[in-house]
Amino acid sequence: MIKRAVVMAGLTVGAVVVASTPAFAHVEADPSRVKPGKSATVEFSPEHGCGEDSPTVKLTFRVPNGVTDAEGVTPDGWEASTSGRRVIFEGGPLPYDEQAAFGITFTAPDSKTLLTWKVIQSCEDGKVRWIETDHDADHPAPVVGVGKNPPSEEDDDH
Repeated sequence: MIKRAVVMAGLTVGAVVVASTPAFAHVEADPSRVKPGKSATVEFSPEHGCGEDSPTVKLTFRVPNGVTDAEGVTPDGWEASTSGRRVIFEGGPLPYDEQAAFGITFTAPDSKTLLTWKVIQSCEDGKVRWIETDHDADHPAPVVGVGKNPPSEEDDDH
């Protein structure tokens, strides 16, 4: 009876840990917070390619509302362009299991907010859409806070 209770407790703890673990992969933003109304450069790093070992060949970022003057900072072996509200990086390829930083320089909005940068990661075989805005999404869009104490993701309608 005691052995069964110990096993059940272990399974319960394991389930809680798995349920509270964030999604395995993301496109990370660094820095994750910028000053209101100021020019900033944020580097976005996809943690891996698409599907089964498919290298990245293109990243398309949707520029959030309130952001102005967005331009890509061209990493070696890539080209950056801006088209409307999109910053596009093409080139590489970036191997599936390697990371690289893709910088975007922009002017942040004047007030505290959260900037959601929706990203389409295109690979030699397939795509990953990092566009979900739910707190516990499988493919979350990278978020950059504006201000010292930006609103939380639950408070902001991004």
